[in-house]
Amino acid sequence: MTIEIKLEEASNDIEHLMFKEFDKYHDKILSEDIFENPLAYVAYHKGEFVGSVVFQYMAGNLYIKYLIVKEEFRELGLGKKLIEYTEEYAKKHFCSFIYLETFSFQALEFYIKLGFNLEFTRDGFLNDSSLHYLRKFI
Repeated sequence: MTIEIKLEEASNDIEHLMFKEFDKYHDKILSEDIFENPLAYVAYHKGEFVGSVVFQYMAGNLYIKYLIVKEEFRELGLGKKLIEYTEEYAKKHFCSFIYLETFSFQALEFYIKLGFNLEFTRDGFLNDSSLHYLRKFI
């Protein structure tokens, strides 16, 4: 048997194939799907994208993959509103908690102000930056 291994961009198609295989394996153990496709709340101003939160149901809880608000729309409460929408989604889907990561140069204080707790920090990234892991029980 010859198996070819190639370096490719991790496209949506590749991720879909991977999650499909994960689901097959996890269904045997947990008897339910532990992953759902990522969803997003997207904010627009006059039809223009101004921010979004992307999240994914994962094993009974919600993982926030990305949150961004365009710089000129920050300080207006939009990031907080996107997180609140995500929390409501999590509650409606009976999640116990929401979790995420943020770099030390990003939004640690923002998330703590919204009730997330720092669980641990991984140091050693470029320019002496760290990656913080946070969770909020809901």
